[in-house]
Amino acid sequence: MSCKRFALLILVMSLAVAPLGGCRRDGTNEVSSTEKSSNTGAAATQSDLEISASPPRESLALTSDDAIVKLEGLTLEIPSGWGRPVLEGGQFSQKTVLALPKADGDENDGSVEITHFPGMKGMDEQNIQRWIGFVIRSDGSRHTRETAQVTVAEIGPVRLTTIDLSGTVRTSMFGVSNGMPDHRMIAAIVDHPRGPHFIKAIAGTSTMKKWAQSVEAFLHSAALSTD
Repeated sequence: MSCKRFALLILVMSLAVAPLGGCRRDGTNEVSSTEKSSNTGAAATQSDLEISASPPRESLALTSDDAIVKLEGLTLEIPSGWGRPVLEGGQFSQKTVLALPKADGDENDGSVEITHFPGMKGMDEQNIQRWIGFVIRSDGSRHTRETAQVTVAEIGPVRLTTIDLSGTVRTSMFGVSNGMPDHRMIAAIVDHPRGPHFIKAIAGTSTMKKWAQSVEAFLHSAALSTD
């Protein structure tokens, strides 16, 4: 084989095995846009938030007396004594977070997180089952649909589905070492024409006992907004 033909063969072989995304100057492989989309979708199905990929970002505005939190198509009245709402970045969306000041017996404040996933209408049962999987009962057994306290309320055009679970609340569905024992989680699906919004209140047992009624009042204050 001539040198020219050998060189041409080597060139063709190198093109055939070249990565689609190419290489960066630092030697790392680039990821093609198709691979990025695929990876994003896979991660979203394992999210510790809501099982949805790339939801729109939430916007937050407060009234002058800081008593109303305004969301996309929804308002909620902030109970007296709660922390001021702030925006925090999430893996797939921003979330509105309010603090529940800790009660005697607990080391940390509780939190109320609000996220917005308008593409998840009609998936209430899937989210209920997912939330159930986050909490282990005090005796080490898993909660079931029967042991979970699930309630549904109609507040005008707003449909409120709430689940109340106590035990070890895990921060991830994967593994048990990341659990918070002696905690309580009250989570809700707030469905409305521009929703749903998802609200998740988590706190130590004593702290949630102190604020449980105000959490319920907060959820039932949901009203439509034209903003």
